[in-house]
Amino acid sequence: HLASDTAQVHSALGTANYHFDTIDSYRTRLGLRWTRHLNQAQSFYAGLAWDYEWKGDAHAQYRTFDTPSPSTKGSSAMLELGWQSKMDKNHDWGADLHVTGWAGTQRGVTYSATVSRAF
Repeated sequence: HLASDTAQVHSALGTANYHFDTIDSYRTRLGLRWTRHLNQAQSFYAGLAWDYEWKGDAHAQYRTFDTPSPSTKGSSAMLELGWQSKMDKNHDWGADLHVTGWAGTQRGVTYSATVSRAF
């Protein structure tokens, strides 16, 4: 669930107020992840999943005009690859690096890096 909001857009033509309605998204994900442990602290992983969005329409208005409503309803496939280093009594630092590719209704690539430290 994303709450509604109003935003002002400023341009050379002036200022415009846009209103964004709430969005309720319902999805199901089914997948698996394979993990290869290199040692107690480090591992590689790969995952494959199917994701289905049941509902997820977005609406916005400008004055009396409604913008086209994009929808993410439908099936998508996800492939993820990553490396993880866990903190333990011998390692003060941890990390998780991964990249995820999407095909289908959702398309593109996401990536993230998380670094953690124990004191």
